[in-house]
Amino acid sequence: MRIVRLFLGVFILWTITGCGSARKAVAPNSADNESLEAAQSSINGGLSAVSAKDIIKAIKDKNTGAISALNGKIKATLTQKDQEQSVPLTFRMVRGKGIWLSALFGVAKAMITPKEVSFYSSVNNLYFVGTFAELSDYIGVQVDYDMLERLFLGESLLPLKPGKTSATYVDDQYRLVPERMSTLFSWWLDINPTAYTLTRASLSDSQGRGSVSMVYADYASIAGVWLPGTLSLTAQSQNTSLALDLEFKQWEPNKPLSFPYKIPSGLNRIQLAKKAPLSHE
Repeated sequence: MRIVRLFLGVFILWTITGCGSARKAVAPNSADNESLEAAQSSINGGLSAVSAKDIIKAIKDKNTGAISALNGKIKATLTQKDQEQSVPLTFRMVRGKGIWLSALFGVAKAMITPKEVSFYSSVNNLYFVGTFAELSDYIGVQVDYDMLERLFLGESLLPLKPGKTSATYVDDQYRLVPERMSTLFSWWLDINPTAYTLTRASLSDSQGRGSVSMVYADYASIAGVWLPGTLSLTAQSQNTSLALDLEFKQWEPNKPLSFPYKIPSGLNRIQLAKKAPLSHE
């Protein structure tokens, strides 16, 4: 079952972070204000104040190239309930079109496009196919394909917009937080003050349904874009807790890629139980 658990681990971690950009933003409540004030109190006085606008610009200026396609190898290690399992993966991605993963010489594969998420394991005789609408119903919030692309590329899962983001200095890092909190989630991310790369990020559901934290390290410049060498994710929900460590190897940018994918016949489909939507009050 390790392949199924791995793909489900990626799926769970990704869907927990599904915070749709279409949600209405509101003024921070008292708890949000306390969080922002706590972050402000942690500012290091030895570093001159830098605006969020300047930080966002520096991040863009740091990446002089562009990634339209990316392929390589990933060592994925999933830890859940004191059990650790590692699987080597082959990774391919074309921005805006699809993400393809293969394990055990193609015995298990995953294919994610802007409209659909799918994976199968011939070893376990299981497969899953779902639309983003189905995933949104399952987790109670809108999910977005772009978030998964950003996850692999070491980018903020949510777009950074000057004028809507505040900057503080916490634990020797620039911390970016939204000036207006969402009704459904809270988030922050830390930026290395010299390299301007993403080092840490956190997303949490405002109703306590789940949270995910991300730690990036070992960046290297690939085609003029700084990409992470490792990514550690930790997800918690009301019913489960898991950690997923990804080690990226042999990155090759901007090459023509194909996505060979066909679910074998005779497998059993995984069904998602629909969850009640979150309250918007």
